[in-house]
Amino acid sequence: TILQRIKDFDFQIKKNQQDINAVGEKITALSKDLDDLVSLYEIVSEQMNPFVGLSKVTKKRLESLENITREVDTLKEKLSTIESGGAIQTMQQEQSSTVEPSFELDLSDQEMDQIIEMSFSEITPDSSVNNPIDDAIDVFIENLKAGKIN
Repeated sequence: TILQRIKDFDFQIKKNQQDINAVGEKITALSKDLDDLVSLYEIVSEQMNPFVGLSKVTKKRLESLENITREVDTLKEKLSTIESGGAIQTMQQEQSSTVEPSFELDLSDQEMDQIIEMSFSEITPDSSVNNPIDDAIDVFIENLKAGKIN
């Protein structure tokens, strides 16, 4: 009987060893899966999180770009009002006044473009009107409005 019990113990020890090895393999597989999941999370969070890498300088630049966009839109509206011969609302510190054009001109689009270009060249004599930086900013603003830039 003692010999039989030793054989039973030996059998149980081998079976327990196999079970321990199987559990160890499952733990290793789970650990590998968890590492893969963490790596995937890091990749996705970097791509999907809009606040990653957004510094104070970047925020200030975005705010100034938005302000520039608003100012450009306002100027475009005023320019179209001038072209159509309408009244323009102007701001002088805290007073507002309406300026009515006192003349009626019949200018072609080409003449109007030349006048506008000369006006801009007087405002910015150092740079030409078709500045590559301005073009790049315009493209960036259009892409930003279209939602192409995250």
